[in-house]
Amino acid sequence: MTRARARYRRRRQVGPPAPGLRHEEPFAGPVVRRLDLFSGARPAGPGRKGSRTPAPRADAVAVGERDGNEVVLRLSESGHLNLEGPAARSALRSLVISLLMANPPTAAGAIVIGELFADTPAFPGLGRSRDTAAVLKGVQAEAARRSKAIAEAGVPDFWAFRAGRPDELMPFLVLTSATLDATEASRLAETIEDGARVGMVAVVAGPPVEGFTQVRLRGGRVESVAPNTNTTDLVGTRLFTFERDPASPLLELLAAARSDPAQEPPIAPVSRFTAIAADTALVRVNMLGAYRIEARGKEVRAGLRGKAKELLAFYLLHPEGTTLEQATETLWPEVDGRRGSEWFWTALGNLRSRLRTVTGDPDLKVIEREGDQYKVEPVFEVDLWEFEGALARAEAAASSENHDWPDQLQDTADLYTGDLLATAGWPWVRACREDLRGRAVDVLVSLAGARGRAGEVKAALAALERAIEVDPLAEQLYRRVMRLHAKLSQPDQADAAFKSLVGRLGEFDLRPSPESEKLHTELCAAPS
Repeated sequence: MTRARARYRRRRQVGPPAPGLRHEEPFAGPVVRRLDLFSGARPAGPGRKGSRTPAPRADAVAVGERDGNEVVLRLSESGHLNLEGPAARSALRSLVISLLMANPPTAAGAIVIGELFADTPAFPGLGRSRDTAAVLKGVQAEAARRSKAIAEAGVPDFWAFRAGRPDELMPFLVLTSATLDATEASRLAETIEDGARVGMVAVVAGPPVEGFTQVRLRGGRVESVAPNTNTTDLVGTRLFTFERDPASPLLELLAAARSDPAQEPPIAPVSRFTAIAADTALVRVNMLGAYRIEARGKEVRAGLRGKAKELLAFYLLHPEGTTLEQATETLWPEVDGRRGSEWFWTALGNLRSRLRTVTGDPDLKVIEREGDQYKVEPVFEVDLWEFEGALARAEAAASSENHDWPDQLQDTADLYTGDLLATAGWPWVRACREDLRGRAVDVLVSLAGARGRAGEVKAALAALERAIEVDPLAEQLYRRVMRLHAKLSQPDQADAAFKSLVGRLGEFDLRPSPESEKLHTELCAAPS
């Protein structure tokens, strides 16, 4: 998700300033969002590929659990596998997804022959084909190429070759299918008979196939393995499974992380909320940057539990209100509805008790019920709400061509003091944080445009540089900065901006687009 988000930020197009908030990301549907909430992982940052420790080798795949422990299978040591039983296809889907999730496409990939997944297009690391003969021909040629390269390198096998040449484009490959007949599967095994040595292995689901290790499943658990090989310790393991439809969003997420789509996914709906006006605010909450709750000019920290603070943040991001079920499913996805309700009231009780004490108001409800909705009581002033209000005024000023529009944009930009709940690792915040960051960039780019039209080139440049501070992955911003530096006859600064873009994107293994590289050449190439 971190890589998909980085790609989306890189290619995001700037738009006019507008209020609102999106609680969903375009590449994260219900299945992905649910898994993300359950993961409870902290958001990964630059250079961080996720919270899980990478497997020591690309062929080590998490395939199931036994006695509460994850079971990892070394595919290159197991030989070609044949999964048998009603859950075989689902287990094969999971194996492919686990392999791809755990490794970049330069380290491992899968080729799926026939129908195993829904019609998700191929992407780096995943090849798909219905033409078995063509796949077998290509696999045979690739096996021969690898064998020759290994022999010329004077090393015994694929892993020794990779160790000496980590940048060589030769990933570990898994050939998979759930539609091959026995003859086709046998031909596949013969084609890569020396597969383990060249970094290629086949895993199929279906009836027994000669030359494959048979892994028989009963009720999702491994009942037997024959012949006796390095996979005998799989017996008793409950294999992880994915049904066809839920697997598709995971593949779509992988595709979003590894390639830019030919067509952008549908944009998530915008929630335009109206901040609750307070006659006399008793509590001040800062949500832009570090999360801070204040009463009577002092920060409220002692005695306030983490879940109580999270509950308040959730409802300040939903001032229109939500049902109890919506709140508990988001904040406590790991528990059932009854237990989630109990935890909701425990967190709210702590929140009420603490804020009543610090405000001196014994009747403070903090969050109150209206019909089947729960919403925050009108006693808060929130910097996020102030920013939203400024966005609405800037939008109105732009539509009416008000001459005060640049000043309105500047005031709005000044209110954005940091990423939404920047220090909070709550998964449900991430989509809102990304959306709000984009809206701040929209404001700053509009401000730069207004300053530029007024002939204030340096002020325009300052606004764009601030926009890059807000989102250092937004590639379009660097091109605008490069053009302004060129206008000021500062080719060295334009070159520095491009190099900064290369460095920022490189933290996520991304490269500038051809458009940016072309502009860099045009503006910064030394005269011949």
